[in-house]
Amino acid sequence: MGNSFLDVIYALPSGLPLGHTAITLQTTDLQGQTRRTRRSIELTRVRSMTFAHGPGHVAGPAAGVFGIPLSLQGTQHPGIHVRVHFDSRRLEWVGGVTPLSIGALAGVSAVQPDSFDLDGDPSTDVLVDLLLAVIQRGWQPLEFGSGAILRFRSQPMVDGAAVTQVRFTAGATGSAVDLVTAPVHVLAGVSLDIDGDGQTSALKDGLLFARWLAGLRGEDLVRDALGTGALRTDPLDLGLLIRNGGATGLFDIDDSRDIALATDGQLLVRWLFGFRETSLTRNAVAEGAFRTAPWQVEGFLAPYDP
Repeated sequence: MGNSFLDVIYALPSGLPLGHTAITLQTTDLQGQTRRTRRSIELTRVRSMTFAHGPGHVAGPAAGVFGIPLSLQGTQHPGIHVRVHFDSRRLEWVGGVTPLSIGALAGVSAVQPDSFDLDGDPSTDVLVDLLLAVIQRGWQPLEFGSGAILRFRSQPMVDGAAVTQVRFTAGATGSAVDLVTAPVHVLAGVSLDIDGDGQTSALKDGLLFARWLAGLRGEDLVRDALGTGALRTDPLDLGLLIRNGGATGLFDIDDSRDIALATDGQLLVRWLFGFRETSLTRNAVAEGAFRTAPWQVEGFLAPYDP
């Protein structure tokens, strides 16, 4: 069971009632064997709950799928219903995955309109119902995480990268749940094409990033550093993109919790020049960084350099 993943999730009705309900699961093991099972779970009232995610800021690449990890902690309860709200103009729902070995399951409804603005944010126009259920009783507290991921894809956008929110609200058990959460801020549609000319270049995008880290602003930032047909030419717009990319972790390339010219600036410029393996990372990662191996840095940057 530890090698099985919930890769197909059947639709759940909205407004799930308290009490018992049944869900059908399809699991696929590492050998490709598929099995369907039907589980009866129970939604009950609970005293308190903390529904968390991490990190609070995420960079969604212009191409490819990205994920938001989840965790759930609270008093003992066999099930909970949470709504996930997002802007369908910015994000496309891909699905949820959780390892079954942790003793919890995820059920996800089809995407549906957020007609009643349940999260109080008019920019989020759709939602999915997320059902979390405990199979093994007696967990105190229940921890739903360790690989539980909500997966999204950035929608194609003509206006470049933009910050959008993924929000969470309590569902059927909301009247008895103290839901403690915060929106995830997603920089959707971001890439290493900083000036928006349709391609990545060390002498354009790399130079813009290095100059910004060196403290250059205004005309000093953009002089002779913009590609032909660039859509993003205003120094203020470029600075905003880099700051947002920093807040979402995109430009903290070595994952040192700090963005520096001598490390992240070097890594980006080297990557855009085509350096790979040890020539990419040699003397260019900060002490105490969490992303230090060449394969880690390459794997991190590749989705943002389509």
